[in-house]
Amino acid sequence: MVQELCKPHLFLPAGKVEELYSALRQKDAQIYVQRCRAAPPPRSRLVACCLSGFSLLALADPSMHGAQNATQKLREIDADSPWPEEGIEFSTLWCRMINVSVVLWQLRLRDFPQPLLSMSEMRLWGTMLAAEESAPPRAVRTVVIDQGAPWGEFELERSMMPLKWYYDLCCEMTEYSYAFGPCWEPVIAHCNLAFDQVSRPSLDPSAPLTWWDKVRLLFHGRLTLNCSKFTCLLHVSLDPYNTTEEMEVTWSDLVLDWTNGKLGFLGELKVFVRTASKYDDCRVLRVPGLRLSIKLGWQCVGDPRDHHAVAPCAPTRLPEYSSNQEHDSYRAFRSQGLDLHLSMDTKPMEDDGPVLLLYGSTLRWFESLKLILSGTTRPTRRGRVFKNMKPRKPQLSRHYRNVAVSLTLHNLQVFYWSSSSMQRGIEMLGVRVTCGSRHRLSLVPGSDSLIRRARAVWATLYMNCDLNDVEIWLKTPAQQAHEEKAGDERDMLCPPAMEKCYCLSVRRVSYGREASGAGSTPAPTHRLAVHDLRGAWTKLNRDLAFALIDTYIKTQQLKKNLSTKALKEEEKPTTSPKHQRDTDVVSPPPASTQGGSGGSGSCAEGMLAALVAEAGEAGGEAPVVFSDELAGAEGDAPPPHPPHLRHVLDDDTAHTACLIELVNSQVVLKGCETRGYVILCAARAEVRQRVRRAPAATAWSGALSAMQYYATVSAADRDQLDENIQWVSVEEIEERWSGAEISTLPDVPRLVGSGHSAGGVIGRTVGPSADTGLAQLQRIVSRCACEFYYVSQESESSTNTGAGWASAPEPYDSFTLMHHDLDVCTNSLQYAMLLDVINNVVLHVEPERRRALERRARMRFQLQLHRDTDPRHLIHKLQTQVRETLARLRRLEKEYYLKNRSITGNDPIALAELKSLDDQVNECKETAWSLGEELDAMVRAWREAGCATRAPAPRSPHAPPHRYNEICFKSARWRLTDADGQLGIADLLLTNFLYTKTSRSDDSVEHQLELGYVRVTNLLPNEPFPEVLVPQAASGRAPLARRAALRVFCRDRPPVGGISVKEHFEVNIVPIRIGMTKKFFNTMLKFCFPERDPDAMEEGEEEAGEGASGRNSGTLVSKKSRKKNKDSNSNFYVKRDKKDKDDVEKMKERAEKNKLFIYIKIPEVPVRVSYKGSKEKNLEDVRDLPLLLPTLEYHNVTWTWLDLLLATKNDTRRVLLSQAIRQKLQLHRRAPAAPEPLEEDKARLLLGDRTVAENKPQKKSVPSVFKFSKS
Repeated sequence: MVQELCKPHLFLPAGKVEELYSALRQKDAQIYVQRCRAAPPPRSRLVACCLSGFSLLALADPSMHGAQNATQKLREIDADSPWPEEGIEFSTLWCRMINVSVVLWQLRLRDFPQPLLSMSEMRLWGTMLAAEESAPPRAVRTVVIDQGAPWGEFELERSMMPLKWYYDLCCEMTEYSYAFGPCWEPVIAHCNLAFDQVSRPSLDPSAPLTWWDKVRLLFHGRLTLNCSKFTCLLHVSLDPYNTTEEMEVTWSDLVLDWTNGKLGFLGELKVFVRTASKYDDCRVLRVPGLRLSIKLGWQCVGDPRDHHAVAPCAPTRLPEYSSNQEHDSYRAFRSQGLDLHLSMDTKPMEDDGPVLLLYGSTLRWFESLKLILSGTTRPTRRGRVFKNMKPRKPQLSRHYRNVAVSLTLHNLQVFYWSSSSMQRGIEMLGVRVTCGSRHRLSLVPGSDSLIRRARAVWATLYMNCDLNDVEIWLKTPAQQAHEEKAGDERDMLCPPAMEKCYCLSVRRVSYGREASGAGSTPAPTHRLAVHDLRGAWTKLNRDLAFALIDTYIKTQQLKKNLSTKALKEEEKPTTSPKHQRDTDVVSPPPASTQGGSGGSGSCAEGMLAALVAEAGEAGGEAPVVFSDELAGAEGDAPPPHPPHLRHVLDDDTAHTACLIELVNSQVVLKGCETRGYVILCAARAEVRQRVRRAPAATAWSGALSAMQYYATVSAADRDQLDENIQWVSVEEIEERWSGAEISTLPDVPRLVGSGHSAGGVIGRTVGPSADTGLAQLQRIVSRCACEFYYVSQESESSTNTGAGWASAPEPYDSFTLMHHDLDVCTNSLQYAMLLDVINNVVLHVEPERRRALERRARMRFQLQLHRDTDPRHLIHKLQTQVRETLARLRRLEKEYYLKNRSITGNDPIALAELKSLDDQVNECKETAWSLGEELDAMVRAWREAGCATRAPAPRSPHAPPHRYNEICFKSARWRLTDADGQLGIADLLLTNFLYTKTSRSDDSVEHQLELGYVRVTNLLPNEPFPEVLVPQAASGRAPLARRAALRVFCRDRPPVGGISVKEHFEVNIVPIRIGMTKKFFNTMLKFCFPERDPDAMEEGEEEAGEGASGRNSGTLVSKKSRKKNKDSNSNFYVKRDKKDKDDVEKMKERAEKNKLFIYIKIPEVPVRVSYKGSKEKNLEDVRDLPLLLPTLEYHNVTWTWLDLLLATKNDTRRVLLSQAIRQKLQLHRRAPAAPEPLEEDKARLLLGDRTVAENKPQKKSVPSVFKFSKS
């Protein structure tokens, strides 16, 4: 500033410049003095101990005074420690009776709003004794004192023995509070450094004792505490000035007993979560009458209680053996580890027990608490800069070795709500819960060259848990609560009425876990046994359960999408089946050419593979379905599919990781459209998981034995499932052994009600009953068995890329479901119930899930339209919006919390503002959910697009599979009965059903369906045709194992532009015989559609036919107009709505509706038809009428499944109509004459089917024409 003044005045005198500088220095001094006077007083204390109303009274009498009396009192107090035989000499020993009272005692740290320790209204009384043993020669240190001239130096001997405290005290206080958290650790570490300067460390060259060993060495006796409120505040935030984000653990009416190695707590435990939101002061846990016992077992070289043998050693008097090893005066007493035993139990009390209340946000809050507590403590004033190179003090959490936990609770109640609005929740009730476990901690050193702290690894040695008489209910607001207006103030002050829905009950659940041990048949690591499970799966339960699961999944997915790893691509993509399962959402288009690395070997292999592929397509290697009309050997068929890996992990290299057993379980299934219900029960169900490490594989296998299905015979008047469930008794569920002798005859209802076979009725009466309160159950599926297998494998990364002739097949995932013999018996109502349960309960897709899939498909098409732009900047922008919305939501929740706490009384203005804040919170939450769903769809679409841009796998005629699914059952017999469930209508027999789905490495999918035999039998009385549908005699040329009544094959290519591509679709049906009557048709129609009347349907069809004929006679339609209408009805071109759709919507709609069929083939099927009308003689009556379904072939058509069905129907009807007319006229012409065998039948009897097929003339113009014999 002075220099700027000198610039315009170049000739200022030197004295003037010095005056300016002195004035500036004087002004600086004045400013400094003013700031010092205005500043607060300096902080002179780091820690403060504040006492108010303190009083101490110490008493002594001849009974405890003197060395002998005090020693006897000491041995009474410390009776657990061994007393030396030679006795102990004390240099300091005194005993007093004390009485201490304090009104308020606080321990405060600088700048912290909460005290570290606070005790109020404390009173302490009892016996206090202090003793210091006489020092042995090695525990005496010499101190040189310089007294100055003329006395000089003087040597003084001092004892190094510690002063120990012995006590038998009782304490009472009104409130005890202790606060701690990660934000307090740096300040406490700073305090420890300050205390090191106050209390000088020991001169013993041994390593210092830890604080827990010091407590064992110095304090002995018993302390009994009675506290009205014992509170521990655990801070969750890293902010040291935080007062809202904390967890409070409170004991009410606590009785604490602390002795040597034992801690006992008795009282009511409560855990509160304090957050500045709607969930503030949420009582997470309440356990009345809890008894907590902690036993400490110290692992030492010597006796852990023998503290009298511990004596420090002076640095100048070390023993001789310490010259070659590290000296440790506390070697025998120092603990090497800690064995901890925790025991928690409650006593059974009526209408009272432990209560656990959880919210979705509370679980997320606990996750953040876990992350903060598991963090590493940062060093405070340590290192060479601060001249503090002492090793870090060990932590008690890493000192444990064995931890045993035992828990016993009675009348446990668990409540879970998805949010504070309490729209969906779960309630669990448990009469008795017991748990016992043992864990071991081991410290594993690092394997690299860096200096690291040993890693703590916890291992579970065993765990046993039992739950008795457990019930689970789903809760939702009642209907009247939904009908109330949202603006009612009573909704904010009073909780809504809840409706409970029964979900699950279990008599006993046992869980056991053991460490994998050696042996030929080691026990499973995890074992779960469930006895007498009873569950209900209804529409309401389904909606509530799926909503809870969907909320949890959305929360986890949102957290994952907001992380830094959301947009990181995988560095080493793998081709394992598990990876392909995760990334096989959209498949890349097939490659027309195979690209490989340069080299003669790879080129030769590629040419050889292409040559073999062309030869296979030209020859018999193309994937075809076997047909009886095809002439070829077995060698011409494609290579057999590799067997599925059901038993791949049955060797010694795998172990059983998990075993789940269900004994006498049953589940109620109730649909939405019918009143009855279905009960599925099984005597025993077993699910086993086997794991193999090298090569990595996991297998799940399950078996259900004595599985039965029950259903109500008639619909009950009341539709409340909770009131009208008639459970199946254990006697009906248990397995019945065939070798058991019949001791007594069954009762009359069991004899009349078909016993234990399909169709048997449970109850004292068979048929309609006057008791309408209980529904009558009928066994619709008798005892059967079911098995499933699932194998998941991980491929190993191998460096050998050469393909040899005998190379091992690549591993792949497989799933197999096998159902053995099924015996089914249902009436019309039960059939409708089964369809209702399957469609609306089992196979139901949630609307939210469907909308998510549509949103993902739309986002995928958007990325296809904008391939030239990088979508990652859009994802980053959307992530920022989601984070800002979540921050705004936290701010609004805190405002709601502060406003709610400030309301006093019934202030309408304050309540209106609180309601407005509540609406803003809900609106912001909805916005966050919608943005999170959009972000999830965009991230998934971006990942799928990245997978699609990778190099696709080369196409080959027989690419190795990476996933294989199989569903089969041996035999199924279904009896259709009348309304009473006893009189039969028809029998349906299906055998050798097999469905396979193979997903190959070239992204192609093969579907194959086989049905070995099918037969439908008419059980109505006085019917001319007992067999409604049955295959004719099979051809002798087909192998016996491949004779199937129905075979369907379909190969799918990867979708192109979202449109699925069917490369090969073929259907083969054996010759069949059909015998139908009008009576049977009407009966079956009434069985399948009981709400429809067959006679009314006929009248309606006749009226519709007359109206159509009248209209057709009045107008003439040309072929050109019909063709135009046919083309306009095609589904390939999407009709435009009134509102214009964008390109993405058009692409998505076109892809959903259409499929590209490259090749379709349906070979001809001979059929013999017999039909009898409702009257005695009818014009349409035929008997054994031969018809031939023509061969149908289509190439390169874009259809929907409905278009394919209509095309097949039209082409078949056109050919069959002409055949039926000609056959009908032929039969009437030959009616007067006696029936004679046809020439074809004679030739077939003499020469066989092959000769007749070869001599049969064929015409190319017509797909199939009958050859009639001339009479």
